[in-house]
Amino acid sequence: AAKQDQGGREQPKSEYFDAINDKVNFEVFIPSYNKIETKLAHAKHWLKTKEENQLLEQEIVALKLFSIIKEQRDRFTQKSESESILEVVGEYAFKSDASLFRNRFSRYLGLDPLKPLSGTRVESLARCRFSGFVESMLKVETVQPDSGDIDARILGKLAHKVLEVFYANNKRLSPGKINKTHREQISTLLYKYGEFYLSKAVSGHQAVLWAYVQWLETALFRLVSNLANNPPIENVVPQAMEMAVGVGGGKDKRLDSMPLSWDDETLYFGGIIDRFDEGESSRVVVDYKLSSAAAISRNVEEKRVFHSHFQLPLYLKLLEYHYPTTEKINLFGYLVSISDGAISPVLGLNRIKDFKRRIKNDIDPDSLLSGLKELINPVLQGAFPADISDRCDACKFKRVCRVSLKESA
Repeated sequence: AAKQDQGGREQPKSEYFDAINDKVNFEVFIPSYNKIETKLAHAKHWLKTKEENQLLEQEIVALKLFSIIKEQRDRFTQKSESESILEVVGEYAFKSDASLFRNRFSRYLGLDPLKPLSGTRVESLARCRFSGFVESMLKVETVQPDSGDIDARILGKLAHKVLEVFYANNKRLSPGKINKTHREQISTLLYKYGEFYLSKAVSGHQAVLWAYVQWLETALFRLVSNLANNPPIENVVPQAMEMAVGVGGGKDKRLDSMPLSWDDETLYFGGIIDRFDEGESSRVVVDYKLSSAAAISRNVEEKRVFHSHFQLPLYLKLLEYHYPTTEKINLFGYLVSISDGAISPVLGLNRIKDFKRRIKNDIDPDSLLSGLKELINPVLQGAFPADISDRCDACKFKRVCRVSLKESA
């Protein structure tokens, strides 16, 4: 009913609202608060002055619908952002038809062994199922174009590639043995792969982009030095980097996805494991993040693991599926901050002592499988609750879901 379409072009008036206009005798709807108020006042007056038996059924429906439109518009354009969608539209908030949803988005749900649910997508849903749905399934872009800055995803891919090749060539780094030769290797790899990855940047001045590469050289050298001089788990050696399970690399170059079943569902999981190390008594999954040291430490808090953080335990379970360990092998996982060169507390060592049991024993109520079931079951039914957390305040979608800031505080 607006005068212009999304491209700003004039468009004809709605016949529907023209029909209302004939009955109510005032301007066709224009998206302006005062005009809506005026129109409703006229409509109410018309209803009062016209005999009930003179009203046509279509007129009654039209006016009721217009009242609903006005109410919903008021709620959406409210100055206060504290009212959630759940309060606005009631029990149907964050929900869609389950069968239609599964049909339309099956490739994102892990229903097909060739299109598994990746660890990255699970992590996105675990942070918040609403924002995870919008970003990883609807593919809504949140990066500001032409910001003059680099897309963090490109920087992350470049860092991962350099670390993959570096550790393939340097599997045994002893404490105190890191030197300028290793820094030169990192520098060479950055400039070797930098041109390819930065060519994919859709925005950003070239001088700014290459300044990030120079910063990344320092950051990555700090990271590998810290890992070598302060190994979180000793006597382990890198076994594989950027290991594809169920995704990427072509079917003949990857491991199969992992099936997990509960109730009447069987879902398939996969992902790309940044790195896994092994020794005589230990298996370790390492995941690199651009996030700060504080952020990666929060991610592996005991209250978050198996609830809002699944990536490390899920990757260890993928490895167990393909390469089962014996009872004497302990399972560990930790995050590494590329930005700060810092290491998170180690799951299975510093936090969650029974980490291995919760990964391997699916029947336990506090297991990884139970956590995945609790997270994913509502999604399979077409529901995407806005999960309230300390991330809400900085979320790019808070204007859409309008989770109460008081609740998230």
